[in-house]
Amino acid sequence: MAALRVVLDTNILVSKLLFSPGSAWLVQAWQNQTLIPLATQETLDELYEVLARPKFRLSQGEVDSRMNQYLPWCQICPVDVAVPVPECRDPADRKFLQLAWQVQADALVTADQDLLTMQDDFPIPIITLDQLQALLPTAQN
Repeated sequence: MAALRVVLDTNILVSKLLFSPGSAWLVQAWQNQTLIPLATQETLDELYEVLARPKFRLSQGEVDSRMNQYLPWCQICPVDVAVPVPECRDPADRKFLQLAWQVQADALVTADQDLLTMQDDFPIPIITLDQLQALLPTAQN
């Protein structure tokens, strides 16, 4: 089975890198290269900014450590922001749609209702984390 090339939205990454000890399967999937996380500089900047927010009370070293759990496994992709994608209720989510569309990702993984409501109108599958886990080999589940 070829590795799944997926866009993981910031909320998924933050929840998994900070709050979900039961999410080892996701980290294992990208470390085993059964899943390739796709990112742009803009999505990485957003992830860094969110992790550094005072509400999470992470030191600079802890923020860097969380980023280092993810960055080495990412495929960084350039994106042309002029490429049209369907309108989204939250304009901040546009960057994930553009990335998924331009690189023809296997899926955009999110828990964001603004994106999930677009499942029928977007040519790339928009799925939940549970749906992603079901797509991976059983060793990841």
